[in-house]
Amino acid sequence: MSLPRQDVRFYLDSDSHARLKRLCAIDDIELAAFVEREIVAIVDREFHRAAKLVDGDQDHPGTARSGPESSDQAPARDLPFARRER
Repeated sequence: MSLPRQDVRFYLDSDSHARLKRLCAIDDIELAAFVEREIVAIVDREFHRAAKLVDGDQDHPGTARSGPESSDQAPARDLPFARRER
């Protein structure tokens, strides 16, 4: 038995939606399955990156807390889900 999944809704402009449908046709996959696959990959990648930033993991070069050589990595404030002060 699979675990229940949460419903997520979002809106796209008509051009983006049309392009998304074409990508799904190319991959021969349903739109919902394609979006789920891509979003899960993004969430997993960004969560891993954020966890490294929060933990201050010194064993992984390129994290925000490993020194000046890490300038090629986005700081925590640039993560898509980071809160921004207004």
